Amino acid sequence: AHGTVTLLNERAETDLGLDRRDLGRAFHDLDIARRPVELRGAVASVQASGEAVELDGLAWTGTSGQACWWDVRITPLHDDGAVLGVHLVFEDVTERQQLRDRLETLDRQLSTAYEELQSSNEELETTNEELQSAVEELETTNEELQSTNEELETMNEELQSTNEELQTLNDELRDRTL
Repeated sequence: AHGTVTLLNERAETDLGLDRRDLGRAFHDLDIARRPVELRGAVASVQASGEAVELDGLAWTGTSGQACWWDVRITPLHDDGAVLGVHLVFEDVTERQQLRDRLETLDRQLSTAYEELQSSNEELETTNEELQSAVEELETTNEELQSTNEELETMNEELQSTNEELQTLNDELRDRTL
């Protein structure tokens, strides 16, 4: 109720940089009151209102020097309706945040891959349409060539027949000439 630290656990010492010598000190004098965010206002709000406050995903460089994330819950300690003090719980959510960041990265990569896949699919559809058009043109050309070939065969047959007639005429002329 007077703003002094009365209890802390081993994890608070290792993870938050607190020390047993901090017991009995004023909370607002501790570094933890200002990092990862300004907690003094939230503590005062909980003491005044008697309502718990949750602060989620607070980024902070811990005592190890690595970035970490914390959820902080500040709850009032009541006795017969009067607020005796507050209880601060720091939950290390670094792994969850790292997984969330990784998920966002993978989601962006997936989205990019999906867009590229859609683009490739559209290109393939266009290429397929062009190939179908080319096949149709080739089929038409083939039909025209077959028709021309048939006409040429007919002409060849006519020419052979004419050639035979001319040969016959030529033979007759030779016979007459002799």
